[in-house]
Amino acid sequence: MGIVATLCQSSHHILSQYYKFTDTPPFAAFMLPDSESLGVGGQVLLEEQPEAGEVFLGLQFGSILVSEMQRLEREKALLPCHHLAVIAEETSHLQLFIDTAQRDSSVTTLELEMLGEIDRFLVLMHWDAFSQVLPLNRKWRNFHDLCNTLFEGERFRSDTAEIYKDAETLAFSHLRNAFARHWDQSLVDFQLVNREAQQYLWKLREDVLKFEMQKAI
Repeated sequence: MGIVATLCQSSHHILSQYYKFTDTPPFAAFMLPDSESLGVGGQVLLEEQPEAGEVFLGLQFGSILVSEMQRLEREKALLPCHHLAVIAEETSHLQLFIDTAQRDSSVTTLELEMLGEIDRFLVLMHWDAFSQVLPLNRKWRNFHDLCNTLFEGERFRSDTAEIYKDAETLAFSHLRNAFARHWDQSLVDFQLVNREAQQYLWKLREDVLKFEMQKAI
């Protein structure tokens, strides 16, 4: 399995601590050839065949990101936060598409992006404690350190689509509620799964899926 698929698998393992996933997707089987146009980005490609009742999913990442991950693996170097955040978000999107297909449900783009932002946060938060792959090039003392990396900077440029800004705002609000007890602590132990946050975020994700199922009915 290639390094990017391995990083997706490790990201999924961290998310499973919060969402209680029962199965791990075969990430290597979902990988599509990397794309020059994506650069250091990624995307989930979806093709529906309604007449056959089938949905086909694929994961694709930019050629720059893939080649950089391969280099870091060879050199056993530190993993950039941005690159891991991209991989974590696409892992989140893929699992959500799988869940909606299996439950015959649907989610809005805003909900998809909001959960992707939350899951980027969780993966970076727990990466060094739960992953056996490449270590991150940055350590977190507390939630504010992590937020300064994930919720500030280029993603808030004036030309950023409003839906991404809205998704980040919602994600930040839910994360602050989920981790409320420890949010302002100067030191946080990120090697432990926060059980209160686990219940909050699991319910949030389930409510998104169930609500859409109810609307369909």
